[in-house]
Amino acid sequence: MHIAFTDALTAIPQIRVNQEAARIEARNIMDTVLFDLPRLKSAIIRVASLNQIINASKANEARRELARQIGSIGAEALDEAYTRAKQSQGNGMEDVAVLAATADKLLETIAKGVQIDEENRQKRQMAERQLGDIKGKLLEGLRANARDVANRSV
Repeated sequence: MHIAFTDALTAIPQIRVNQEAARIEARNIMDTVLFDLPRLKSAIIRVASLNQIINASKANEARRELARQIGSIGAEALDEAYTRAKQSQGNGMEDVAVLAATADKLLETIAKGVQIDEENRQKRQMAERQLGDIKGKLLEGLRANARDVANRSV
């Protein structure tokens, strides 16, 4: 019984100490909710915003580098296009050379045509003479035959 009574006497102070510890921790939790969590939230927000600033800075630098590269590519493309355009202005001499060769070939062809026309004219004249000879020969032959037929009939 003494043990039970003594044990009961210690139970109440233990409960009170336990309650006091619980109240202290509840206050600590309230302090954490009231003071520490807003500071933690603020710290998280600051870190997140600093991270976004760093990312924005990296993106800005990447955009600038890309703009520089595009500018460089554009300058090189402009150089090549301008150079090719300027060089094409001198291509007229090649066109003139081709035109001269074409004109020479055309004149050669025309001269060949004139020569062929002359040869054809001579051939036609010769053919006309031959036709005249054939016609004369044929007429003479027909006349001779007609005379022979007329002499035989008489």
